[in-house]
Amino acid sequence: MTQREASAVTPTAQAGQGGWRTPGSISSLFEDLPQHRAGVSHPVTRAMLLLWNGLSYASLDVPDKHHGSEGLSRLLFAIRENRPDLQAAFDISTAEGRSKLVCWYLQSGRKELQIGWDAPEWQRYTFAELDPRFPENPALPISRLMAHLWFGRPDLQKIFPLDDRVQRGRFIAWFYFVWFDEQDFGSFLLPQQLAWLFKNLPGIRLRRDAWLLWRYLPNLNSAFPLTSTAGVAKYAKWFALQGTATLRNIQSRKKSLQRKAAPSHCFAPARGCGVNLIGDALGEDLRNAAACLENAGISFSIFNFAPGANVSQQDTTPQGRVSDELPYDINLFCITGMETVRVFLLHGRSLFDGRYNIGWWPWELPVWPKARADAYALVDEIWAASQYTSDAYRKSAPVPVRQVPLAVTLDALNVDASSDFGRPHFALPEHTYLFYFSFDFDSTTERKNPWASLRAFRAAFPGNRKDVGLVIKVMHTSPDDPNWRQLQAEIAADKRIILIDQSLSRHELLALYAACDCYVSLHRAEGFGRGVAEAMLLGKSVIVSDYSGTRDFAYGPRVYPVKGRLVRIKVGDHPGASGKERWFDADVEQVAQRMVSLASRQASSVSSQQASGCERLMLDFVSGEVAKALDSARKRRESADMDNTERLA
Repeated sequence: MTQREASAVTPTAQAGQGGWRTPGSISSLFEDLPQHRAGVSHPVTRAMLLLWNGLSYASLDVPDKHHGSEGLSRLLFAIRENRPDLQAAFDISTAEGRSKLVCWYLQSGRKELQIGWDAPEWQRYTFAELDPRFPENPALPISRLMAHLWFGRPDLQKIFPLDDRVQRGRFIAWFYFVWFDEQDFGSFLLPQQLAWLFKNLPGIRLRRDAWLLWRYLPNLNSAFPLTSTAGVAKYAKWFALQGTATLRNIQSRKKSLQRKAAPSHCFAPARGCGVNLIGDALGEDLRNAAACLENAGISFSIFNFAPGANVSQQDTTPQGRVSDELPYDINLFCITGMETVRVFLLHGRSLFDGRYNIGWWPWELPVWPKARADAYALVDEIWAASQYTSDAYRKSAPVPVRQVPLAVTLDALNVDASSDFGRPHFALPEHTYLFYFSFDFDSTTERKNPWASLRAFRAAFPGNRKDVGLVIKVMHTSPDDPNWRQLQAEIAADKRIILIDQSLSRHELLALYAACDCYVSLHRAEGFGRGVAEAMLLGKSVIVSDYSGTRDFAYGPRVYPVKGRLVRIKVGDHPGASGKERWFDADVEQVAQRMVSLASRQASSVSSQQASGCERLMLDFVSGEVAKALDSARKRRESADMDNTERLA
């Protein structure tokens, strides 16, 4: 049992002690929930108690500020915000798109996310209101909930065209007699709705439920024509004997839905000590984490959180380690904090429960966004790859933060055989001093700051000097991206600038590094800086911003840190930026001077690891740090379990 799980058993004892995981999205709305404040000392702690103590989803299940009148909750919008697939599928700017989102949630989302509870009163009444999108008809009312389902399901639109009075009646019958039974959603029914169903129809001796069932089932139409008193009496007798079973089924649904909805997949308990690596099995962070665990002799398994369409598939998955299960007692998330939230939304809480969860989360800004504080609730501790990132998390994280560096290896490159991928392979000029930088358009152009390298190169080498060049490697470009078009336009007139935008294997990418002379990274912020580290391991000269994550290791004989100034980050320049944070702006003039000096020297590159900063990147060193961090985590968990056992005794 983790500290989080034990604290859920005794919330009063734990309140205010700092042991709760705190989602920022909850704290922002907790003051709207006065009924839950009593007995818990701090609003953020109270909110966390609600999130993880069985009322978690209900605490978010309050009306959305803009669309609560349609029955949409803040929970539903929070789920969509963290699910790119839902964002693509449901356009919430339209009423129809919002209906489709509600329909998905009611029919599929609850089971995917393992959510089950009584529908809150506000939502039951809102869903029961007449939907303004349909002409009012007291005899055949279309509620908001009916409308959400109809707009969300093309099959219903085809079967029940609601502009036809008969089909409208059949749809209402389907709603009460079929849908409620299939979905186990009796808690959405109000007493008024049941009374409406039981009420006798004027002019005919039938209750409305009997009449609706007759409308819905065509075989009843032919078996019991209601055109005569005898036909009505015959049908009423049949309904009393057999048809009311349907209604009793509806009534039986008026029980609490506090029991959990059946999850789409429930992970079995951990079977032993080890680490479940969770992330992109093709990603460099997870692959090197796997190398560290193997080097340290620690058992591990890989749960492949499928990469998106933009993730390079050029490298192979670590063989024999990928599993659909989580066999070990520690989860290590080698993805971002927000991707960890996405894992939760896609796979549910059973992936986390019963295990000690560690987020080895990359991050680039000097603070973690308040709006994303809910990610903290999913982990028991955080590992940060650099002092810079560690400082960012410590400003707000309610869980322990430990600095654990990332390993950087060149296993994919046999330097002695790299002549197969030398300059001719990349169409690079011989006898030319080549500066090099790379960036991913998915990593935000403003943060990577390619414009500074372009300006520095042109300032250093104006005119047509032929013995220098600048190689720019880019990934994930889009013809619609204005930054990509601007970059192409700026380099078009200078033939010394070489643009490489095709996908490269890991081996080719490192060979490209080896074919150049000096790596340039004038980043505004970097959580770690793997490209800089790899260039250093290859013995290349490196011109690098003297700021953020690279400061931990970017020093030595061939490393040239660049000074600069801090500037405000504009909203939109980086995901999560509020406009109050600052990052680095390198001194372009200083960079230009260093470029001239290096090109004039024509310093030969050597394949060595002589730079002292590289020592903390070596596999053996990082493996030792990972082993120590895991040992500390296990002791922390055991201590928390003992404390909780004594408290519950």
